[in-house]
Amino acid sequence: MTKLIATTAVGLEDIAAQDLRDSFGLPAIAGRNGAVSISLPGPAPRPEVIDAIKTLNYWSRSLNRVGIVLCEGPCPDLDACYQLALSADYSSLIDSDQSFAIRPLRKGHHPFTSIDLGRAVGQAVIDSVSEAKGKRLAVDLDEPEVILRAGLHGDEFSLWLDTSGDMPLHCRSYRKQHHPASLMPSLAYLMLRIANWTGGPLIDPMCGIATIPIEAVLYARGIPPGRFRTGGWAYERLRWLDPSPLPSASAEAEAPSPLVAPGSRLDILGIERFDRHLQGAWLNIAEAGLSDELRIVQGDAADLESVLDDSESYPVAVLNPPYGRRIGSRGQTEILYGRFCQSAQRSGIRRIVVITELLRAMERSLREADYQITAQHPVMYGDLSAVVFVAEQA
Repeated sequence: MTKLIATTAVGLEDIAAQDLRDSFGLPAIAGRNGAVSISLPGPAPRPEVIDAIKTLNYWSRSLNRVGIVLCEGPCPDLDACYQLALSADYSSLIDSDQSFAIRPLRKGHHPFTSIDLGRAVGQAVIDSVSEAKGKRLAVDLDEPEVILRAGLHGDEFSLWLDTSGDMPLHCRSYRKQHHPASLMPSLAYLMLRIANWTGGPLIDPMCGIATIPIEAVLYARGIPPGRFRTGGWAYERLRWLDPSPLPSASAEAEAPSPLVAPGSRLDILGIERFDRHLQGAWLNIAEAGLSDELRIVQGDAADLESVLDDSESYPVAVLNPPYGRRIGSRGQTEILYGRFCQSAQRSGIRRIVVITELLRAMERSLREADYQITAQHPVMYGDLSAVVFVAEQA
């Protein structure tokens, strides 16, 4: 049995797991701390496992990394982490003349640092391979051939071989222009899933650099995120795995189907107030090759009526409004929330999916505009505790 680990937005593991089941037919199970697990029969070199690794890296919209679990279990101290890592079998996955690096991540209260964790686990890997093959693995922290990730959350330890690489999957090369607090594309996609969006009219009234509209088009058209990958994937340096960067023809044939028929028109509108972000949105859209697919206009989300004409109807809105570091004045931001919700109600937006850290302000604004909150999904976005609200017109 081979266990794969896929990482996603912390708090939305169940949404990502359902996405993997629906999109790829994989037996994905939601875990904690941003982890989704997939158990497949047989050892890692099996063609079915290799296809799953390549397919997820190339096609998945909701994931940040994909790896192969080497060992996991409770570890109350650093020595226990060393012993568990020492017990793992690396012989079929790492050649003794390959370089490797440990990328440690420690969360919780421990009498040691992440660097200490990385050092202990790295020594365990070296000792294990030395005992099995009589050779000492070389360490290369800058450009390793093999990347291992050691995670310790409280006393739960896991060690896995990273098949994606130091550049996470949510990094898309079309994002030439950045925003001080832009949404990760993988989180933007998960919000579209939460909205149950099926390819119909969609509006992002605070679109920034157009991440949500762009991801919506890629989703609707069935365009793989891997097309926007630069620098390849870490699995291409694994010698036991066919280095071709794409899934096999059989796996490609099972790729997720587009939401809409080829040639059909999409009606996706982005609105951005600030000129500098509007310019960035157009640049990113052009880089993604979607200039003919999207309409991005300058306007105020608090006054949608001045942007939309009577013939336009957008029943679904998905947005990432200002909060956290993006707010200059909390009071002004709360006023913006209220004015947006009132304008959305008057403009016929029936469903709103919105992420924010300002929970009470958004909750109050939605209810005062006669929206009923039907779901709340707590999510960690960086170091911010946010919530994805789903609200329907009452």
